[in-house]
Order: sequence, then C-alpha cells, then structure tokens
Amino acid sequence: MQFNDTVGLRINKVASLAPVVKIVRKYSNVSIGEIQKKIGSDEFMFSCECTDEKGLGKIIRLYNELSKAGADMEVYDGDKKSTIELIKNMKGSVTETRLSFGDLEEDEI
Repeated sequence: MQFNDTVGLRINKVASLAPVVKIVRKYSNVSIGEIQKKIGSDEFMFSCECTDEKGLGKIIRLYNELSKAGADMEVYDGDKKSTIELIKNMKGSVTETRLSFGDLEEDEI
C-alpha cells in the first residue's frame, strides 16, 4: 500500500486573475504564466508534506485570501479531496505534537 502524505491547494477558476496573482506571489515566487497554467489544471498551486506546519499554515492563509478574491478552489489530503477545516485540524495536531515533545515553545504559536 502506498501512502501520499502531500497536502495541496488547487485553483479551479477565478473571477479575476490580477488579485489572484498578487496573492499567490506573496507566498511563492512564480511567474504569472505559471499561475495561469496551474489554474484549472490538475496541478497544485501550492503543496506541502502533511507534517509541514509552516506549509499547512501557508495553505490555510492562501485559501482564506483566495476565497475572498473569488477563487474556486479544492484542497487535497493525499489523493482525496478534503476540506480546509480538516487541514486546520491537521496543522493543530502537528503543533500539539511539537509542543508535547518540546520542539515548540508556546510563544511560537
């Protein structure tokens, strides 16, 4: 059995390209052409490992900002569609685990 531990964000369509480009480029240094190519494709606009606390946080922030800009998106946990709520819970679990093992100071939260 093969497990896919990637979490990803796909953009299906956008109301207007300009605000989406501005938002995506805050989080990743990709070209406008690359952003256009990924919109509506099977490619993730952004992805990370399921244990990457910072990456999960970036996906959550991107999702929230792009939603406000009118983007239609999907989030994936592995090969399955997921919800942003589950991704938030996943990030919370990673944070709690790091706290319990002493890898994270409470003021970093």
